[in-house]
Amino acid sequence: MKIPFGLALCLAYLWGLLLSAIASSEQLGDWTVSWASMTALIGLIGWGMLTPRRWRCGWSMGQWCSLGGIVLLATLYITVRSPVAGAAEISHFVARAEAIAPSPAGRAIVHKPSEDYLFTEDTKDTDQSTKPAHSQIIIGRLIDEPRLNRALRGRFLVAVNQLQILDGRDVVTFQVPVQGRTYVTAPLLQITGLHQGQLIEARGYLYQPQPAMNPNGFDFQAYLAQRGAFTGFVAEELRFQQAPVWGLWQVRQRIVRAQVQALGSPLGQLVSAMSLGRKAVDLPTDIQAVFAQVGLAHTIAASGFHVSLLLGTVLALLRSRTGMTQLTVGSGVLLVYVALTGLQLSVMRAALMGLAMLIGIAMDRRVIPSGALIMAATGILLINPCWIWNVGFQLSVMATWGLIVTVPAIVRRLDWLPVTLASLVAVPIAATVWTLPLTLYHFNMFAGLSIVLNVATMPLVTVISLGGIVSSAAALIWPTAGAAIASLLHWPAQLLLWLAQTSSHLPGSSIAIGQITLWQLTGLYALLFSSLFRLRSAQCWFKPLTVIAFLSLIAIRG
Repeated sequence: MKIPFGLALCLAYLWGLLLSAIASSEQLGDWTVSWASMTALIGLIGWGMLTPRRWRCGWSMGQWCSLGGIVLLATLYITVRSPVAGAAEISHFVARAEAIAPSPAGRAIVHKPSEDYLFTEDTKDTDQSTKPAHSQIIIGRLIDEPRLNRALRGRFLVAVNQLQILDGRDVVTFQVPVQGRTYVTAPLLQITGLHQGQLIEARGYLYQPQPAMNPNGFDFQAYLAQRGAFTGFVAEELRFQQAPVWGLWQVRQRIVRAQVQALGSPLGQLVSAMSLGRKAVDLPTDIQAVFAQVGLAHTIAASGFHVSLLLGTVLALLRSRTGMTQLTVGSGVLLVYVALTGLQLSVMRAALMGLAMLIGIAMDRRVIPSGALIMAATGILLINPCWIWNVGFQLSVMATWGLIVTVPAIVRRLDWLPVTLASLVAVPIAATVWTLPLTLYHFNMFAGLSIVLNVATMPLVTVISLGGIVSSAAALIWPTAGAAIASLLHWPAQLLLWLAQTSSHLPGSSIAIGQITLWQLTGLYALLFSSLFRLRSAQCWFKPLTVIAFLSLIAIRG
């Protein structure tokens, strides 16, 4: 099969980023990245020079050299764009603050965020640092909306521009302009009225985030580093202007308020999360944990499913209009939805794929879904290659890939079922299989009931998500109308929550398997990709052998 050269360039870029991401995740050192990328460069050039022409996909030697060069440039690009602590970075002053106030006054609990996509027993919101005798003050501007952690403390990132250190009499003994981000936790009552973009002054103390305490533990230090933060700050007192700056948070708040008014808590927040994603609403952590445990975490995170529902509805309403009209209206709707969800990576990826489809409709051209996925992922990672470390983005891409390449084959083998039911069964199977290696690698667990529960809840999820989006649109214009529409979702939302909570108590809802190694992860995906070439094969012996090899590779322990 001949791959378009433009698509091959995208794959080469992604390959280069993966080489760097793998080395960073395993802490193998820059020399490993250089060696791997140089090997890829030499290998691709050698393939273009030495192999028979019929094996070169119709490309010239110069094109093969270009692919190798892209791999090498990608590894260099992600190295340059990776967050590093600059000369005036606030993390350089943690040691100085401890030197000025060296005697510990006790221990304090510092709460860290759980991973954005899933929650497991290995990512609890607890970490410890030593509280110094004297306080520090940071002054800066909020980067994101405050959210609650599991200890009901506010957590948010602050772009700091000044650091002050106080003595025992609260006199400033050290003051310096600084740069960089710090992860702040603060008492719940003190974050009321605090929003993104506001200038704050926080009194507390800095600490150095800790790395993973064991091989399977949550690496808090790496988690913050990927977000450009190298320090944490425990705030004991906050001061900020009560008049917040305008932002999209006000639009989201208008929507969430209308839905909570109609459904109460936590059903209102649940509907808001299912329509706009968790970034738009502070969904209680216990509900997030339950949905993650039973394999329904994707339903409360804005994703490609929500974009497909929204775009499908728009196209259905405009089916009698011209392709250009569908492109114009559809693009506008996608842009608004991406902004409302808070520029979440999974939504951006799905929106780019949706835009490609709209362009295809306007130009009367067929769009290949796998090609659109690869190009969308490449476009996002060109903006910021470090997003390849984002677990939610990884899971979103692999789940979408699984739906594209595996669902049709599963539906063909379920031809004894009605097409709608076969598709309903095939979607969770494909998504689960293609995200399973990543789930085991990052979270060390498997939701044993996820496939059954996803099939059973798909009608509910569709109704709630679509109804929530309609309610959100209405609330933007008239909150009373948005609340009225949201009230119709009470029983579907209540039933979904009951199913999730009941399933979480059943045996097998969450199976702890243990973390797999990087090489096991690579091997599992190698098996999955090799199986693609056998989906239409008559060699039935290959399929059980692939399943056996897949399960055996998971079971291997060092």
